[in-house]
Parts: sequence; C-alpha cells; structure tokens
Amino acid sequence: MKIVLTGFMGTGKTSVGRALAKVLGYRFVDTDTLIEEKEGKPVSLIFKEKGEGYFRELEQDTVREVSMMRNAVIATGGGVIKNRKNVENLGRNGIIVWLKADPEIILKRVMTEGGKRPLLEVEEPLKEINKLLSERIKLYEQADTSVDTNYITPQESAHEIIDRLGLDHPGVSVDLNERSYNIAIGSRVLAKLGLRVKKFRPSRIAVISNKTVFPIYRDILLGSLRQYKIVPEVVLIPDGEEYKDLLWTYYIHGELLKARFDRNSLLIAFGGGVIGDITGFIASTYMRGIRYIQVPTTLLAQVDSSVGGKTGVNHPLGKNMIGSFYQPSLVLIDVDTLKTLPKREFYAGMAEIIKYGVIADRELFEYLEKNMEDVLSLGDGLINI
Repeated sequence: MKIVLTGFMGTGKTSVGRALAKVLGYRFVDTDTLIEEKEGKPVSLIFKEKGEGYFRELEQDTVREVSMMRNAVIATGGGVIKNRKNVENLGRNGIIVWLKADPEIILKRVMTEGGKRPLLEVEEPLKEINKLLSERIKLYEQADTSVDTNYITPQESAHEIIDRLGLDHPGVSVDLNERSYNIAIGSRVLAKLGLRVKKFRPSRIAVISNKTVFPIYRDILLGSLRQYKIVPEVVLIPDGEEYKDLLWTYYIHGELLKARFDRNSLLIAFGGGVIGDITGFIASTYMRGIRYIQVPTTLLAQVDSSVGGKTGVNHPLGKNMIGSFYQPSLVLIDVDTLKTLPKREFYAGMAEIIKYGVIADRELFEYLEKNMEDVLSLGDGLINI
C-alpha cells in the first residue's frame, strides 16, 4: 500500500508524512524534495529561474516515478492535485488523504517555518491563500478521506489517518509492477470495504456472489458501501462447482451489459473459490478487461485461489480448462467469515495450509502441530498472518 498526502502548503504534509511513515514502518518521500535533489536547487529558485510551467513538468515526472512505490508515504506539493494525471497515478494502488487547515493557521505556519513560498510572495498573502484554496477546494475534496490538522500534532495527525484507514489490520503487498495489488487481512475488515472501493473511483460496481453466503453478510457488505454512497448491482448465482461454467458466465455478462457497465467499472467477488474464479474470468473478458476485487469467504479461497490471478470456468470435458491469468486490484480477507464456514470446508482449507508448511515452512508446520486444537476452534488472533 501507499498513502499519498495532499493539501495546501502549511497543512503538515511533510511532518505528518514522516510521523506516519515511522509508525507504519514505511518509506517516506516528498515530491518537492525529490525535485530539489534532481535540480540541485530549491523550489523557490526553480520557480524564479524557469517559471511555474517548468516546475509542473518536473513535478508530473516525479509523481509518475513515485506512483510505482509500495509501502510508502508520499507527501506531495500543494499544486500536484491540479493535474488530473497526477491524481490518477497517485491513486492507483494507493489511498489519497487530504490534510486541511484554516487559512490563518496556514499563514502562521508558513511564516514560522521560514523559507520562500513562491506563490505567496505577494502583498496580501492571506488573501492569496484564500484565493488559491477556493480554486483548489473541489480538487482536494476528491481525496479518499481528510484530516484536519489545525490543532493537533503531526503524531496525532498520523494516528488519525491510521484510524480512518483501518491500518491496524496487517497485510501483504504483491509486487507485479503495474499489476501489483494489496492483500488486506484481519478481523472486521469487511466493514472497511466501502473506503477501499471508493479509492478506485469506479463508474459502476457489481457484487457477484452466491445465494448461500451473500444473505449472511448482506447488511455488513452493503452497509459498508452505502457509507460512501455506493449502490452496487448485485448478481447472485446458485452455490456449487457445477455452476462455474460458460452458461452462468454468459448470464453474468448479460447482467453487466443490461446495467451498462463500462471499462471503468469494478466487480467484487464475494464468496468461495467458485465465485472468485468465475468473477475473475468475467473481469478478464468483459470489454477485454475491467477491474475486480476478491473478497474470499472460505479458508481455501483465502489461502489459495484468491491470490495469483488464476481465473477460469469448467467445461464438460475438463475442469478449469477455459480461463486466464488476470490479477485482482485488491484481495480483502475478513477472517470473521470463517465463523460461518461449514467444518468440512474449513478442514479443506487447513489441509492446504498444512501442505504449505510441509513443503516450504517448517516453523508454520510446527506451529500448526502445537496449536491445532486452538486453530480448529478459530481462537482469536490465530487465523491471521
């Protein structure tokens, strides 16, 4: 994951960014600092010698570079948000946080910090701050979330961001260049789905699930999306491996076409391996590829089929003979969904985990051997990462 801090000058992007990176153990980068290092001179001098247009070109190039980073906190210049391409690059596999403060406090901080601010070298800086803020406010409001830094320290702001984003949940980054994605793992993370979906800025959303698991978690899932004014299409198919075929694929394609889904749409696979496989296949083929999120609800899907990008459907002459490799945009694993999983299916997932231990992880195998009773009873904190 990467967290991008945006906002006007003097709102604390650098100080909050450093504090946040320290708490999370992430790398911290500041786009203005990177530009200064490349040019060998401060931003104020770049503005003076070569103008704002030249600086914005450097800024766009720098944003493109840092947008590929993972496990990073990125502090951006106050004007980065004005360029739509910058926003798209930074928002990809990242969460944008708007730091905001009152104009009077911004001015006080800027004057206290010292250093030259090219855009405020005017007779009435407070008036200029208000003017620039009014011009940019709609752009800042497009961020995934915001934190008011008026009367709290950088450390307090950092913890506020962590609380807002639910970052107490551990996770794993899958690094595949432009197809990289995050795996979020924890208890009650399904309630955070809406925030994570919002950052993708999809035009339309569909939840694809089955008639067994969806009714159990309907209120939590849809409630999380409603928090962010997201109203998805819901497409349900019968539960079972026998329904993972081209006939049901054709049906789901039809539902998406009737709802006028376009290439900026997003699918959410909510269920076990069958739902994940068929949703991934549909995502890879609808309009030659749209985004999808895996929300696996069985242990086998959580530890195996939801990760790696294998998608497919069955044919009468062979299982999974028709498919593709197509990576999800996110995998969200809520371990609480295992509490409603039939024992037989839970054991199937545990068999896969034991196999991993035998093949590649002695420590994992020994842990399972010593704690199997607690693991099978879903003891708190045991089924995690």
